[in-house]
Amino acid sequence: MADDNGSPPQQPPDSKRPGGPNMKVSRSIFSWLVLLGLAMLLVAVLSGQLTPSKELSISEFQQLVQNKKIEKLVIKEDGFLEGLRILDEGEPLNTPRQFRVIYPREAIDGDFVKRMEEELRGVADVEAQKPNQFMLVLLSMLPYILIFAIIWFLIFRQ
Repeated sequence: MADDNGSPPQQPPDSKRPGGPNMKVSRSIFSWLVLLGLAMLLVAVLSGQLTPSKELSISEFQQLVQNKKIEKLVIKEDGFLEGLRILDEGEPLNTPRQFRVIYPREAIDGDFVKRMEEELRGVADVEAQKPNQFMLVLLSMLPYILIFAIIWFLIFRQ
């Protein structure tokens, strides 16, 4: 029955509604698990784990350079070469175009970068990158910070 103002009748304060305090706690835990999952996904994306790339040997990489089959090349000082290769005509479209080469750090210097720019001029974009120290430290500490924040929140929330 409705009151005079048209609103539904109020339930007495001692009656238990479906989804009481236990529902609130489980919803809160679920939301934190979703948040944790999203944070882990963000870390995975930022660290590049989700992009499929093919690990190439140095000789395979040199063969790609000679055949001008590279579209983009990023030279990192920490010994990694990353880039996009041009697919051959017979290759399936789901073949990963991204590649990664572990190169000796000693070999990556100014001459190496110039040589790659000359060999791939007009074919590929060549870029030399220094590692971002701040991002490396932040990414390595992020899981610990998230765990600490969740524990802190759960302890001091009560």
